[in-house]
Amino acid sequence: SAHWCAPCRDFTPTLAEYYRDGLNEKMEIIFVSSDRDKGSFDEYYQEMPWLALPFEDRQAKYVLSEVCGVDAIPSLVVVGQDGAIITSDGQSKVLKDPKGDTFPEGWLPQPWKDVNDDPSDLNEHRCLVALGESEAMADAVKAVAAEHYAAAGKDASAMELRFCLAPPGEVAQQIRGLTKITAGDWLLVLDMPSGGAFCVCEEEASDAAAVRRFLDDLRAGKCEMHRLEA
Repeated sequence: SAHWCAPCRDFTPTLAEYYRDGLNEKMEIIFVSSDRDKGSFDEYYQEMPWLALPFEDRQAKYVLSEVCGVDAIPSLVVVGQDGAIITSDGQSKVLKDPKGDTFPEGWLPQPWKDVNDDPSDLNEHRCLVALGESEAMADAVKAVAAEHYAAAGKDASAMELRFCLAPPGEVAQQIRGLTKITAGDWLLVLDMPSGGAFCVCEEEASDAAAVRRFLDDLRAGKCEMHRLEA
C-alpha cells in the first residue's frame, strides 16, 4: 500500500476497522510500503493498528513483492503459518468476511468464482454460470465444481469449463443484457472464446443432479446455442 494511492487510502480505514473488530484474532497484518519517502510512510502508518516493515528495508520490500506476486496496489496477500500463500486476493476475501469467520478454509482458492468480484474467466473460458439469487442453484454449482476440481487433480486449468456464480451485481447485469435474460434464476453456459454464444438449462437447477444432466446434454450437443447480443 502507499499514501499516494487513492484506492489504498480508501481501503485502509475499512481494513483497520475490521482489524480492530476481530480480524486481529485471526491474523496479523504487516504494512509493506510503496511510499516514495519516509515522511509519507510515517504519516500513512499513523492510520494503521498493525505492524509494518521498516521503510528503510527496501530490499525486503522488493523480495516480498516478488514472492507474493504483487504487481499493483492495494494488495493484501495472506500467508499461512507454513509460509504458503493462502490467497493473493485478500482484499475481496476480507470485504466478504470482515472478521475472518471462514478463515482459513473459506479464503483458500475455490473451484468457482463470483463474476462480480472476478469476471476474468468469462472472457477466457467456457463458463457454467448460476445467474440469479437462488441459493439452491448456487450450492448445486459449487458441488459440481468441487467434483470437477477434484477430478482435475485440483488443477483449475485442467477443468473442461469454469464455474461461476452471478448474483445481482454489475457483471451479472451485463450478462443479462447480453443474453436478454432480464429476470429470474437461470443456469447457463457462456462461451465467449468461441465468438460469443450461450445456452440455457431448461429445467430448474436446484440440485447437483440437474447441473450434471445439463452438462451431459451440453457434451452430447443437445443444447441449443444462441448468439450473444451487444
